[in-house]
Amino acid sequence: MKNLLKIMVVAAAIASLAIASAQPGGGGQGRGQGRGGMMGMMRGGGQGGALALLGREDVKDDLGITSEQNSQLKAIQDGIRDKMMAKMQEAGITFGGGQRPDMAEMQKVMAPVMKEIETEMEKVLKPEQKKRLDEIDVQLSGNRIAQREKYQKLLELTPDQIAKVKKLGETAQQANQAVMEKARNQEIEWTEVRTINEKNSKALDAEIGKVLTQAQKDKIKEWSGKPFVAKDDN
Repeated sequence: MKNLLKIMVVAAAIASLAIASAQPGGGGQGRGQGRGGMMGMMRGGGQGGALALLGREDVKDDLGITSEQNSQLKAIQDGIRDKMMAKMQEAGITFGGGQRPDMAEMQKVMAPVMKEIETEMEKVLKPEQKKRLDEIDVQLSGNRIAQREKYQKLLELTPDQIAKVKKLGETAQQANQAVMEKARNQEIEWTEVRTINEKNSKALDAEIGKVLTQAQKDKIKEWSGKPFVAKDDN
């Protein structure tokens, strides 16, 4: 659980705040749900970005992050929640009271914060570490990397492919939101959320693979670099 609290992706952090507001009492159930929801969104969506992975100890080990770099990253991480909450308050976005904030509006407000955090964290990494981080990001995202504008350009996706990938992503997002709703309504256990979201992610990866050409999939494999060994406790 301690590593979950270090996840750097703003979208996941926003989700954790929304989840906390929906939880009764904020006790152990909330922590279990956070693992499923946050990790499910980060790993399942393919949208988190490479720097989001710096909250994982196995990634930092692979990159050879020094204790000094780790301290610098932690200092940046420690300020994320306050920055997000300040921006949301400025925009009049609140949690609780039975109301759910508009996610599109939240993303718009959070975009500058995300950019600021990315810039700060990139300065901490050495060029070779940033390169390896990108490789791990592509490797863990698989075909879902095609959801990001940067890689859509690099892969030279056609307008038709981009439209299909977007539609698949929206469908997957709706499925994950439905899972969260079931957990909130106690139709399923919070501990089931992560497993279901990971299953949805695999299905999304497979469906996007059907949209891509073999040449495009070969490029994704090439960008993945050497195999990354993930650890279950991250």
